[in-house]
Amino acid sequence: MKPNIDNEKYIGIYNEEESMYKITRKSDNLQGGWIEKESNLSIYGDCWIYGNAKVYGNAEIYGDAKVLNKAEVCGDARVFGDAIVSDNARVSSDAEVYGYAWIFGNAEIKKSDDYVVFKNTTTSRRYFTYIFPQDSWIIGCFTGNTDDLINHLESNGNEEQRKEYKLYIELVKKLKKMKG
Repeated sequence: MKPNIDNEKYIGIYNEEESMYKITRKSDNLQGGWIEKESNLSIYGDCWIYGNAKVYGNAEIYGDAKVLNKAEVCGDARVFGDAIVSDNARVSSDAEVYGYAWIFGNAEIKKSDDYVVFKNTTTSRRYFTYIFPQDSWIIGCFTGNTDDLINHLESNGNEEQRKEYKLYIELVKKLKKMKG
């Protein structure tokens, strides 16, 4: 039986069946997700692992990053800043997800250039994410592929929004060509 983890931020109780620690935040007794070892979750910042999310291998979560639901972060991956990884998303290998990136659904990020984060500069001024391997846009409540986004903008967007997002779509097409 492995000893429990007890640091300034959380307690980790080892579960033999999972071969991982189930964590509980000390400040409010919030039960969190799973870690393989203490170095998977920093004691600094507001980073946290929620629900049944798992972080293992040499992966690290730090800053104000959040890993939620059934998401997995593993290998040598790092999630930090204000990034969010949720649902059934998986971040692995040596990928870094950071800043205001939001990776969710069934997305799989294996390297840092599998996604790009934009900031809408003229209409909503919010951050949004494009995931290359899945051709997936995550913009506020909208998620879908490029064709879905074009259709959504035609039926729901105003002229200014259509014009702005068309530029982002064209940029993504150019980036895809550069990536090969």
